[in-house]
Amino acid sequence: QDELFKADSKWKREVHFVAEDGAVLKSTLSYSDSDMQVNFDLPEGFSKQKQYAMQLVNVPVRESTAIDSNVEKTEKDMSAGESEIIVTTQKAEGVLEQLEEKVIYSMNLKSSQYETFGEKVDAMKYSNMFKRSYFSNSGAEFTGLREIGTAYYTDEYFSERELDINRPLVVFEEALQSKWYKDKIYPEMYELAQDLGLEHRFRDPEIMGYVPFKKVVVLRQLNGKFRISDQINWEAKDDYTDFENQAAALWNNQGKAKAKKLLEMERVPDYRAGEYPVKVKYVLPGSNEVTSSKTINIKSI
Repeated sequence: QDELFKADSKWKREVHFVAEDGAVLKSTLSYSDSDMQVNFDLPEGFSKQKQYAMQLVNVPVRESTAIDSNVEKTEKDMSAGESEIIVTTQKAEGVLEQLEEKVIYSMNLKSSQYETFGEKVDAMKYSNMFKRSYFSNSGAEFTGLREIGTAYYTDEYFSERELDINRPLVVFEEALQSKWYKDKIYPEMYELAQDLGLEHRFRDPEIMGYVPFKKVVVLRQLNGKFRISDQINWEAKDDYTDFENQAAALWNNQGKAKAKKLLEMERVPDYRAGEYPVKVKYVLPGSNEVTSSKTINIKSI
């Protein structure tokens, strides 16, 4: 709603943080038409781990004046004899405009106990590794592949807003740096598939990537821990089935050597022992701008 931030000589814009005790911290704000983004600095005195109501406020440039400030008074002496009579005449000049603060947007928030996103990630403490079986929709256990994960102790979860399924602010991605991926999955499957021009026929590569590095790292928050797991092998399994059928046609019809090599992998292998780096990023609300990024490791034995 750009009209809320149009330049007006009568108003200035501020952001107010109202604490639970009623104290108000103020900071000026600016608005970018091109980015459709409100920008401001946190005001002095903003505290960690505290509840605030954040308000975007239109504030009158001039302070309110007395209701009769535009009234001109004239007095006329009408005295006669011993009687003293003073007649006062009041006349308003123009129209008096009384402007008051207007809250144009408000939301409740709780500030973190950490100064930065990176500090919060760095504060995680290793707890344990875990593996879990995959199950089909019918409840049957899928053999051959397992989900791996690492749990970290934390004293502050991410909020529901930060993990919103449609527009998350905290994003987890496979870093594609493990030996399992670089030594096996990429050269023997995805690199060959790209060279052969194979397409994803059953999923949109714009969502996860040609190599599924997005939406394959899962965060669960419970019992004072972040439980972070990697499911790229499950997605790679389905990709291989798709590529396998396309490669078989290329080998049978055109005799392409790379198609034969892809078929030789036969199946996606389970995770090996080692570390599986994961990127965790913080995205600026309302944009795709990454303001902070850290790498953490999922371990497998």
